[in-house]
Amino acid sequence: EVMARHQLSVEERRRKNREYQKKRREKIHSEAELKEEYLRTERQRWKKRVEEGKIKNINDLNERDKRSQRKAWKHKQQVSRERKRKGSDHPETPPDSPVDQAMHEPARSRQAIAGERERSKTRQRHSREMKALRNKLEEKTLLFHNTLIQELKQNKSAHKNKNLTLSGKLLKKYRLIHQVRQFGVDYNALRQRRLTDKKPAYIQTITQKVQDFYHNSARMTTDKQDTITRKKIKHQRMILTDTILNLHKEFTKKEPRVKLSYSSFCALRPFYVTAPRQSDRKTCQCQYHENAKLMLKVLRENGVVKSSKLEDSFKLVCCSQTNEACLLRSCTRFLHKHTFPTPQQDQTNVEWQQWERVKDQTADGLHINTRLVMHSGMLGELIQRYEDKLKTETTTHVCSVQNQAREYRSMIEKCNDRTVIVHVDFSEAWKCKYSSEVQSCHFGQNLPLLNLHTGMYYTKEQKTGFCTVSESKRQDASAIWTHMEPVLTDIRFNFPEVDTVHFWSDGPSKQYKNKKNFSLLCSVPPTLGFKRTTWNFFPTSHGKGAPDGIGGTVKRSADSLILRGNDIVNGNIFHEMVGRSLCSIKLYIITEADMQPYDTLLSQPLKPVPATRKLHQITPTHRNDSEIHCISLSCFCSEPQMCECFSPTIFQLTANTPRVQVEDDGPIPMQKRKGPLAMLMEEMEEMEWEESEQEEMEREESEQEPMEQEPLTKSGPDGTVTDLSADVVHCGDWCQDLCYL
Repeated sequence: EVMARHQLSVEERRRKNREYQKKRREKIHSEAELKEEYLRTERQRWKKRVEEGKIKNINDLNERDKRSQRKAWKHKQQVSRERKRKGSDHPETPPDSPVDQAMHEPARSRQAIAGERERSKTRQRHSREMKALRNKLEEKTLLFHNTLIQELKQNKSAHKNKNLTLSGKLLKKYRLIHQVRQFGVDYNALRQRRLTDKKPAYIQTITQKVQDFYHNSARMTTDKQDTITRKKIKHQRMILTDTILNLHKEFTKKEPRVKLSYSSFCALRPFYVTAPRQSDRKTCQCQYHENAKLMLKVLRENGVVKSSKLEDSFKLVCCSQTNEACLLRSCTRFLHKHTFPTPQQDQTNVEWQQWERVKDQTADGLHINTRLVMHSGMLGELIQRYEDKLKTETTTHVCSVQNQAREYRSMIEKCNDRTVIVHVDFSEAWKCKYSSEVQSCHFGQNLPLLNLHTGMYYTKEQKTGFCTVSESKRQDASAIWTHMEPVLTDIRFNFPEVDTVHFWSDGPSKQYKNKKNFSLLCSVPPTLGFKRTTWNFFPTSHGKGAPDGIGGTVKRSADSLILRGNDIVNGNIFHEMVGRSLCSIKLYIITEADMQPYDTLLSQPLKPVPATRKLHQITPTHRNDSEIHCISLSCFCSEPQMCECFSPTIFQLTANTPRVQVEDDGPIPMQKRKGPLAMLMEEMEEMEWEESEQEEMEREESEQEPMEQEPLTKSGPDGTVTDLSADVVHCGDWCQDLCYL
């Protein structure tokens, strides 16, 4: 029975329409005239829709529609290719005739039917359980949704100035806190978060003023590793020059219109500006650099220079900071250049400080101490003094620092199989301790002080740290070579092919830079198997290196042993216990009796070396046991031969051997054998020459104020005096054409 049209369902009407359209398309494609008419009508319809703008070209679409259209094309192309592939998979031969399989299918067994029934029950049970869980989850989600909305409403009305999106009261009540994580929100961080309102412009201005004031009241550290990182922002640490309380008072005086409390002033401090620590105190500064910087600071405050860097001031007197000839004042381009102050600068009174050595008369006698002395004068005078200091002291000192550091690094990098580099230095004495002491022992002088001589030697394959321990307080030339003997013996034993040793150290006159050490340098290494030796000195206050780190490591290890309950009361126990705890540093122990052979070698009187403090490389010539090759700066360009750079000189340490000098005409030939009377007269003349030279040095010391931090003179047990003054420039023919450090 045919149903009425209005009684048909929507699906029935759609089905009937599809069938009608299918029959219509089949009729059109079956007749050529109808198909041609249909295609012509569709083409006209297409053109009309294009003209009306209902259909757009892909170039006329926006980027989003282009992506959608191309995606649809891609999908249709994939469907078409898949349809074609499936069509090609069908065999062209017709399939076999179907066989009535019902006749061959066996009847199902009773067990199979029971299994199918059991599986059906299991599926139905699982379906019911999943439906119950799904309903429960929907209830939980709905509860969380309603709770979160209620939470937001309450927080909005209760907390106006705080961004407490989730306070947690209702969420905790219904145990829904864990569901916050599914939104990618950290509940603990969100609970502590506060609203960060944008500060007004005047508050930002005050903040900037306070931070600028902090920057001007602090100095920056020089260590590249001394940094502070906060919220992924890394800054070099700065140290305050005064307490925050005093800085706050100074800020209120400087900015009277800004009303800022002390607590707010503290809160606005940048995180990388900190209070000074004990380790921030600088105790080994270079006097040449510091005096120049103290002058430069005053010049910058008065607007004479813009930069506070000492290197930028070299442009006034040098072509380039790396130009060695210009730094040594042998370049004629800037040799006579001068800066003339303005009339206003000549009338401006300023004060500046300088590190100087002053003589203090006390009950114990005359003492020479280094102090910070205040000077005053006109700004123009300070400009002239600063320029003269750059020309006469600072540039040559900087040249020495650069040259010695460059040669030291180059020597280590280019070390070969036959060479060893030994860097040595005396560490601060370490006092023996008990783990538990009575008061009289702690404040008394019952336990000895241990003298530590530390160093590092470099070969081509490895580097090794060492430390020699002694209860003797001596640090003279005999003690130095007693400390070095076991180290050099080990080097020869472990590296028998090594025959050249280069020593590097700082230049204190009481220890390394003196005539006695030069004499032992000529005589001791050959007895240990070394054919060539040099001793190189770092410039004043620029000798820090690996030995200082080794000394600190050794003393920290000893202190750690004391804290663990051990007692170190003498050098033998120190050597035994610390040697066991340190595997990378070799420890040796010596006694004062071991120094006696070297004292015997120094029994012969030695002549003082002219301008000792200006020498930075000493090389024995090995023509005899007392002849040395002296250079103002280290140079190894002619190795293994002795270098002729920087106007070297040959000096004879002993008075009974003729001195050989380097001249244009060659070395002076040896004199013929003399009789006893002639030899006696020659010795008397040499003694008179030594006494006159000593008197001249003492007179120069009283007239000049040296710049070196070591004592002005060094008196030995034999009565000889080594000059260490800063202005002895013309003590040899080789110093007349060039001003050396």
